[in-house]
Amino acid sequence: MKSAEGGAVRAQRDAARVEYAHKAILLCVFTVLSALTHYVSIITYYPAAFFFLDMGWFLGLQEQLQQGRLLGRDLYFTYGPLAQIIASFGSLLRSDPSPVVGYATTMFVIELASQLVFASALMILREVRPLALVFVCTAYILLGSRGFPSLRAQMLVFSSVVLAVSLTAPQRVRRFYAVIIGMLWFVGQCLTTDTAIYALATASLFLGMMMMIALRPRWFALNSVALLRPRDYLEMLIIVLFSFMLCNLILEIYFQATQPYYGLFDNIRYNLAIVSGYARTMTVPWSADSLESATLFMLMFFNAVSVFLITRISSSIRFIHSSIVLLIAGVVFFRGAITRSDEGHIFDASDILLFLFLVLVISFSVETSLWRDGSRQVQRRLRLFGLILLVLLASWWRVNTYVFRNLIDIMTGQVSLREKVEQIWSTRADIEALAPSSLREALDDNKQVVNFPYANYIGMALGKPTLAPILQSYAALNEQLQRLYVDRLRAAQSQVEVIYAIEGVSNGAAIDNVQYASRLPVIVEYLIEHFHLKYDRVFSDGLYVLAPREAPIELLRRDVAFELVRSSDVITITADSQMCAFLEMDLMIDYPVISLAGRPRALIATFIDNGKTVLTTRLVAIEEGRPFATLVYLGQPHGFSRVFADEYHQDMVGVFDTVVIGLEPASLFSVSPSRVAVGGLRCVNLPLDSTARERRPYVLTSGETLNLWEQSWLPIGGSGALRRIDNGFFIHSGYSHTIGPYLAPPGMCITATAAFHPEAAGKPEADGAEFVATILPLSGASPMSSTVALAPDESARLSLMLPNSTPFDVRFETLPRGNSAWDWALWMNPRIEPCRY
Repeated sequence: MKSAEGGAVRAQRDAARVEYAHKAILLCVFTVLSALTHYVSIITYYPAAFFFLDMGWFLGLQEQLQQGRLLGRDLYFTYGPLAQIIASFGSLLRSDPSPVVGYATTMFVIELASQLVFASALMILREVRPLALVFVCTAYILLGSRGFPSLRAQMLVFSSVVLAVSLTAPQRVRRFYAVIIGMLWFVGQCLTTDTAIYALATASLFLGMMMMIALRPRWFALNSVALLRPRDYLEMLIIVLFSFMLCNLILEIYFQATQPYYGLFDNIRYNLAIVSGYARTMTVPWSADSLESATLFMLMFFNAVSVFLITRISSSIRFIHSSIVLLIAGVVFFRGAITRSDEGHIFDASDILLFLFLVLVISFSVETSLWRDGSRQVQRRLRLFGLILLVLLASWWRVNTYVFRNLIDIMTGQVSLREKVEQIWSTRADIEALAPSSLREALDDNKQVVNFPYANYIGMALGKPTLAPILQSYAALNEQLQRLYVDRLRAAQSQVEVIYAIEGVSNGAAIDNVQYASRLPVIVEYLIEHFHLKYDRVFSDGLYVLAPREAPIELLRRDVAFELVRSSDVITITADSQMCAFLEMDLMIDYPVISLAGRPRALIATFIDNGKTVLTTRLVAIEEGRPFATLVYLGQPHGFSRVFADEYHQDMVGVFDTVVIGLEPASLFSVSPSRVAVGGLRCVNLPLDSTARERRPYVLTSGETLNLWEQSWLPIGGSGALRRIDNGFFIHSGYSHTIGPYLAPPGMCITATAAFHPEAAGKPEADGAEFVATILPLSGASPMSSTVALAPDESARLSLMLPNSTPFDVRFETLPRGNSAWDWALWMNPRIEPCRY
C-alpha cells in the first residue's frame, strides 16, 4: 500500500517536472521571439524633434551613472539606482556610449528585463499550464499597454505571486520566502519608489484580509480549505517588513559612507516627497473615451466577481491566494492611472488587471483539480463572459499587431538581423539641430551645465557634465525639494552655467499648463536673483545661457490691496490696476482624505484687465494643509528671457485688475479641495535701475555680414505677435523688436526685406502696415529711421547706413496703416552688411 502511494507521489512529481520543463521551454521561446520583434523596432536615427519631456529623465538615468552619481544618494527622482544600472546595459548594443543616442536600446534592455520577470511570474503560477501559457503570453503582448510587459507592473506581480505561493509552504520555508519577498520589495524600490509602495500596500491589504478570513472562515465559505492561523499571516507581514527595512538600512549605511553631504534617510525622505508631490501636482483629467472606460470597468468587474466566486468554487487555497493578491495588486497599481489619466497612463496602469483577467479566463476553460465538484456551470458562465469581454478588448482596446508584423518580416527575410545589428551599432542623432555649435561655443568648457526645466538631453548632446540635484527640475514638487535644489546649486554656483528653456517652446513647454514660476517658485526666484543672461540672444529652440551674477539682486515686492468675494467654488479678487512681472500669491489648499485615492482638482486662475482676459493658468498645491507662496508670470511668454537681462522690456510685465480663481472641470475620480484660501498678494518686479550692467557691443570687422535674426533673444517659433522665424522676425503691428548693441566700421548698412505672411493677402479687412527700421545710437545722438508703407501683397527692401565709431541698437517696428487686422508683418533677412552703392 505504501509502495503504491509512494509511486503515485513520484509520478505526480515527475509529471510536475515535465510540465515545468515544458513551461520553461515555451517561456524561453516566447522571450526570444518577443525580444526579436522589439529589437528590429529599435530606432537608429534621432532627429531633434524626437526629444521630449520624458526623454530628459529616461536618458538621464544612464548619464548620471556615467558621472558616478546614484539616484537616492546624489540626486533624486521617482526612479532608483537599479533603473540606472539596467539602463546602462543599453550602451552595450551601440558604438556610441552617449545617452543621447540611447533611447531605443535602453528601452529594449528594460523590455527584456520585464519579459524575464514576466516569465518568472508565470513559471511559479502553477495554475497556468503549458497550453494556457501560449494564450496568456500572446494575448498579453497583443493587448498590453506597449506590446511588452511593464517592468514596474511585473515586479509587483512577481512579488505578489511569491507571497501567495509562500503561504502554502511549511513554516520554515514560509519564513524564508518572507525574507525573499522583503528583498524583492527592496529591488522594486531601487527600480522605482512607487513599486515598493504598491507592494507594501498590496501585501498589507492581502494579509490583513486573510487574517480576517482566518478568524471567521464560515463567513467567507472557506472553512473547507487549508487556511493558516491569523498569527501566521501577521508573522509573514512582520518578517517581510523586517527584511525590507534591513535592506534599506544596509543601503543607508552605504550612502552615508560614500557621500559626505548625504543626510540621514535622505533617500527615503526625498523620494517620498516626490511621490507625494507628484500625486498632488502632476494631475491630468480622465481622457479615455466612453467605450474604453466601459471596457476597463467591465474588466475590473469581471476580475472582482471571478475572484469572489473562486473563493467559493475552488478547492485550491494556493489559487485562491494568487487570485486575491493579484486582484488587490491590480487595483493598487491602477491608482497610477488616477493621477495622470491620459490614455497612455490609463493603459499602463491596467497591465496587472489585464494579466489577472487572462489567467482567470484560461483557468475557467480547462479541466483541472482547481475546482470543487458541481462548479462547472459557474465556470462556463464566467468563461463565456470572459470570452465576450476578450472580444470587446480586442475591438476597442489598442491591439499591438506590429509585434506579429515584425515577426513575419523576420521570418520572411524582409528584415535582415545582421543589417539591423549594424544599424543599431551605428545609431546616431542630429546633434547640431538639438544643440547647435553656437550653444556649445557659448558655454564655458570648465563648468557644469544645469538644464532647466527638463531638457537634460541638451547637456548630453553637448557632451558636458550636468548638475541635477533633482533628475528633472520640474520634479522638485514641494518647498522642501526646491530648497534642496537651491542649496545644491548654491554650493556649486561659481562652477555652473544654466541652459534655461523658456515656456512656450518644445524644450520648455509648461507641463499641464502650470507655469514653472508657479510650480517651482523657490527655484525660479533663485535663478533670477543669482543668474543673468550670459549672451543676449536665443540658442536653438528657446534656449538661453545664464551665468552667475557678480552680486545677487533682490526682487522688489509690493503688497497689493485687494477685495475678495467668494461665490460657491469661485474666488474673485479685485484691486487697482497693477503692472507686474510676477504676482506672488499666498495660498492655502486643503483636500479631503479621499484625495489619496482620487485626483486632486487643480485651480484655474484667470487674470483680467479692464474686462479683457490677459492670462489663464493652472495653479497646483505645492504644499497641502499649510500656507505656501507661489508666483505667476504676467508678461508675454517670449518676454520671459528679459527677466534675466537686467533691463526693462514692455513684454516682461503684465497688467491686471481682477483675478478669478476657480476649479478645473471635474472628471472621473477628481476630488475637489475642501478649502482654498488667499492670504495675500504682492506685485513682484526686478530692480532694473540698480542692476544695469555695461552692455558691450558686438564689434564687426570690415566686410563682415551679420545675420541679425541669429543674434536675437526672441524664441523661435510659437504663435505670438512677436517671434523669430526662419531667416527673420514676425512682428505684428503695435510691436517692435530691439537688438544690439553693435559697433560697425565705415561703409556698413542695415538691410531687410519687408513683406507680409501669405495668408494676409486677399483678406478684405487687411489694409497693410508701415515697416520702420531705426538706428538708436547709444551716444545719445538722434535716431535714424527708414520707413516703407506696404499693402498685404507688396514687399520692399529697406537699407539704412550705420553710424561710424559709435555703438548702436537696431529697432524693427511695425505700425498699422489704418486698422491692425492681418498686419502679419515679416522682416526677412535682416542683416548688417557692406553697403551696396
